[in-house]
Amino acid sequence: MNMSNSVSPQITNIWPEDEKSREFISLLTENGPLFIFPKDAADNRGEKVEIIERTKSISGKVLMEFTQNGTDYCIQWCRASEKEIIKIRQRELKKMEEATCN
Repeated sequence: MNMSNSVSPQITNIWPEDEKSREFISLLTENGPLFIFPKDAADNRGEKVEIIERTKSISGKVLMEFTQNGTDYCIQWCRASEKEIIKIRQRELKKMEEATCN
């Protein structure tokens, strides 16, 4: 799927600049942060990839930088809180249960 057309034309100064970068920005813009965590439900450690304003404190590794409508942003990879991972697990479990019932 080519999502590059869904990226706002106001996004400029992308580093690194390529089609995959634009697709990644679209993915995070449309769906929010991505979470990575172990399958073991007892282990609530995890990581997240999110878009933040450059004026905010960066707590992880910067993967990409860009400007949109005059505001500087970056995509960072950082540690997710245990609370965030628990919330995501609960949401995914609910989706699976609903899919099973249908």
